[in-house]
Amino acid sequence: MELRRRAVHRLSSARWRFGERRGFTLIEVMIVVALIGLMAGVLYPTLQLQMARVRTMTSAKQISAVFQRARLEAIRRNVGGTVSLGNREVVANVDGIQFSGRLSAGVEFGAPAGESIVDGFGVSDQARFTAAGGVEESGAFRIVGPRDNFVEIRIDPPATGRVVIRKWDGTVFKERREGGVAWTW
Repeated sequence: MELRRRAVHRLSSARWRFGERRGFTLIEVMIVVALIGLMAGVLYPTLQLQMARVRTMTSAKQISAVFQRARLEAIRRNVGGTVSLGNREVVANVDGIQFSGRLSAGVEFGAPAGESIVDGFGVSDQARFTAAGGVEESGAFRIVGPRDNFVEIRIDPPATGRVVIRKWDGTVFKERREGGVAWTW
């Protein structure tokens, strides 16, 4: 019994020493809010940059998917097909079947100074797939994302209809890691 009384006494005296304080002081809350604000201020530009990159690459992948689907539908149906620019979208038509891919918010069709939005594909400015899956002439559609990031979706060589995504580096369009250098955004 005596042992139990000592243990209870120790517990009650420990509470008395440290107090029965609950919650946070105003200064503690202000420090936490200041730290959160500082972290948000540092991370916001990085987040904006990543969002611009994601929007641009999502649009490029949408266009690439439309090219690839049009090619596969042309092979499957054994007919030709076309892919052309629409209003903020790329539209494919294969044997009367239409499908499209839209651009993300903040992304437009555009090209660097001295370049054109549609490069190649002949006079019609549209990709024309053959029944064998090739394209009549190689070419590209170009888009511009936030922060003037130019990307082209190119079909080359004509015989295979290979679709590649390339980014403007200030002088030419390059594939990812071409020449051992990563893309910069």
